[in-house]
Amino acid sequence: MMHFKHIYINKIDWVPRQYLDDGRSRYVHAKNEAYLAWIADGNVPEVIPWEEPPMNIIVEDPWESIRSSRNALLRESDWTQLPDVALNKATVKLWQAYRQALRDITLQPDPKNIVWPESPQ
Repeated sequence: MMHFKHIYINKIDWVPRQYLDDGRSRYVHAKNEAYLAWIADGNVPEVIPWEEPPMNIIVEDPWESIRSSRNALLRESDWTQLPDVALNKATVKLWQAYRQALRDITLQPDPKNIVWPESPQ
């Protein structure tokens, strides 16, 4: 006989988890036929409440904000690489070098001391 639990994946959203008699379990979609039939039979899933992860296991990636800034700068300069851009070849090459330097930014050893390339404006 199977049963279900509601497992919270954040403070608001939950997913049903199906538990089988043989000890196996799996997450299922909220519109899963077996889940809906089980609910229709009057069963009520056990709710596993959301718990904040302990602060000591949350590790922020120091490169995350750098990648985000880098990606924004790349998006802002996408226009320089379009085939019909009104720039001469030398200027296009400068933009290509700038964009490559942005892509290589994560190769720098220290995320707290990033040297950003200058835009060829």
